[in-house]
Amino acid sequence: MSILKIKILLAILVIIIISTPILYADTSSQSSIKDIYVINFRSDRLNAVESGSIKIIDQSQIEDWARARGLEIIPDREPVIDNSALYLLDFRGVFSVESLKKDKRYNLRIDFVKFRRGNNSFLSHLKLYIRDKNGVEHFLMRLDKKELFEVKIFETSLPFRFSYEGEFELILYEYSEVPGIWGIWDIIIYPEDMDIDSIQRIEPEIDEESMKHNLKIFY
Repeated sequence: MSILKIKILLAILVIIIISTPILYADTSSQSSIKDIYVINFRSDRLNAVESGSIKIIDQSQIEDWARARGLEIIPDREPVIDNSALYLLDFRGVFSVESLKKDKRYNLRIDFVKFRRGNNSFLSHLKLYIRDKNGVEHFLMRLDKKELFEVKIFETSLPFRFSYEGEFELILYEYSEVPGIWGIWDIIIYPEDMDIDSIQRIEPEIDEESMKHNLKIFY
């Protein structure tokens, strides 16, 4: 066999070896709809002891409150819509997050009750912390009152060192003259490689077992 033919055969073998992992790659780590973690507030996802007093208010009541102050609210948005929001009356909320996959990176998305227009007169800001498995609180970020008039839903990436542990607590501290400035429709934690805006609306009255998307939603 000529040297040229040997070189051609070796080149073909190299191509096959390089291509094989791509052709037969393990896709088990790819994100699916089941990897989305949704916190809604008719559930034990909220630590009622540490959070103190809370209030669940439906959209019509929020609209009445906003209208009296010259405000127009942005309604509850997809993918989870139940038209009711949580308000923290003791300036703090503690939310349990668990069963996250250690090989994934996640984003945090909080659908706050926001306003399209109106008087930006709130004296308030919010601080977000993560409490790890050892009970240590880590500062994540501060949100200014301008966030309440930002149309885009708030989201940020979660530090991998916390999601890698598979569970943590998200803590919100509200700094306001009076409590209840920061309403929350829901909190969503989802893999960063997923387009959350492409997820179709999930009706909250459908129980978890019958939901064809099998989202982790707790009511």
